Amino acid sequence: MPNSLVTSFAKKSKKSVSKVESLWKSAVDIVKKEYKAKESDKKFYPLVVGVLKKSLGINQEEMTFLDFLKEKKLFETVSKEKKFDDTIALVAGSFKPPHFAHLYMVMEYAKLANKVIIIISNPKSEKSLRKTKLGTIITPEMAKKIWEIYLKKYGLSNKVEVVISPSPSPVGAMFDYIDSNIENSNVILGVSKKGDDLSRFKSVEKVYADNEKVHILDPKEYAVEPFKSNGKEVSATDIRNNIDNFKKVKELLPDKLSDNDVKDIMKILGIKF
Repeated sequence: MPNSLVTSFAKKSKKSVSKVESLWKSAVDIVKKEYKAKESDKKFYPLVVGVLKKSLGINQEEMTFLDFLKEKKLFETVSKEKKFDDTIALVAGSFKPPHFAHLYMVMEYAKLANKVIIIISNPKSEKSLRKTKLGTIITPEMAKKIWEIYLKKYGLSNKVEVVISPSPSPVGAMFDYIDSNIENSNVILGVSKKGDDLSRFKSVEKVYADNEKVHILDPKEYAVEPFKSNGKEVSATDIRNNIDNFKKVKELLPDKLSDNDVKDIMKILGIKF
């Protein structure tokens, strides 16, 4: 682990350098075993840093991966200028379940990109599971079915694709998708201006700085303002907690959906009519 990064982590977490170094080794083991990642993978060290942050209780906004990337010579300033003719927007998350704010982001990126890819991550730890108030666990497959209802209703099926990633992390899912599927394209990292969303994806834009076939556009320039309904931000938690209340669920879903569409979504999430 780079000395500059050890020092920064120790200072932020108020722990000793030796403790940070020990936790770094543990984080490396976790990423190798649980994420099945190799040190040669571009996503390996961002995942290690993410695990280490959680171990130290460091907030995403307080620490970036910049020092490490500089030492690995992977950093350069990204730009808002497009390098290729094709532009692909990636919108990643667990979407448990997807709601109007998520769709709004996709609709905004559909205006800016030739293609939008919705990537559903697949966290499997007990802590990451999300259940409705009636106990139904929301799976990536459920999220995909709901997305497909949205896209069909809004006429986006030809421009937007939904894929399920085996990665438990949205950032890791983005790495995997870029590595396996994208060449000679500009890439927009779908991100909201809400909270620390921008800081989550700093490692992605920097890791690909020297990749001649992928050009990451500056996330700050393309970040989307969070969608609000009646002045309030929409939350997946609200849908889960009101899943048996048709009227409330309908208020939280995209407004073009018919009553039957809403019922179909509620059925996907375990409600019987």
